[in-house]
Amino acid sequence: MSLEFEQKLANELTKLGIHTQTNFRVPGSKLTLDLYIKAPIRGLIEVKNTRGNHVWLKEQLIHVAKHFSNSMCFFLINLDRDQESLRNDALTGFAKIWYIDVLLGQKNPEIYCAQKIREIFLEESLRLKLIELKLCLLYTSPSPRDGLLSRMPSSA
Repeated sequence: MSLEFEQKLANELTKLGIHTQTNFRVPGSKLTLDLYIKAPIRGLIEVKNTRGNHVWLKEQLIHVAKHFSNSMCFFLINLDRDQESLRNDALTGFAKIWYIDVLLGQKNPEIYCAQKIREIFLEESLRLKLIELKLCLLYTSPSPRDGLLSRMPSSA
């Protein structure tokens, strides 16, 4: 894919507070992907301008997801498509791959893709925060053997 598009996408993501590294060599594999997202949530981006089935790439991403304990977001950007779409597919129990299809002739496709990635990151951040809060509430809830006593210290 064009290095120009990848650089523009990296710049747009940075403007949105998502910091990337280009040409990321995935540890423990021979796979090199176009962009690695360092923050706020780790992610990998591959850009394609070909039609077809990316079964090999998906198999590699499943391996990568397991290597990173399923704590990674994956994005496959398909440029020059007949139809715009955004969909996801489960790679493992927790990891997902999002497909971002960009219309042929889309103006500023890097801005479109950066905004879609940001939307997904916001949704994922909220989902992970809710899981964290549920675990926190589970830990601080009184157990039946506590009777009416709270686990909160009396100074609270």
